Amino acid sequence: MQIKTNLCGEFTVVQADGRLDAETAAGFEIEVFGLLDAGQRNLIFDFQTLSYISSIGLRAILTCAKRIKTAKGKLALCGLSGGVLQVIEMSGFDTFLSLFDTAEAAAEKL
Repeated sequence: MQIKTNLCGEFTVVQADGRLDAETAAGFEIEVFGLLDAGQRNLIFDFQTLSYISSIGLRAILTCAKRIKTAKGKLALCGLSGGVLQVIEMSGFDTFLSLFDTAEAAAEKL
């Protein structure tokens, strides 16, 4: 998985490309925790180019969400489609995470 970060207003956008699964979840968490440790509290996970997410990937998102909440930050997900969106909805993550079409929409609404 490739991870890129950029700024969108007061948010840091974490763009994940590839698969979020057992092989890549720990690296994703390390990247997010590094941003939090650097003082960046408001994050948007951009999954536009994420092709697959497993239950381990869901756990990584949940772990990150809890850490962001503890840091009194904000989290949104954007760019969800296809199988990734289905997994997020089937797992119920859409009931407690904010979902948006784009990072810009997420930054504007939050």
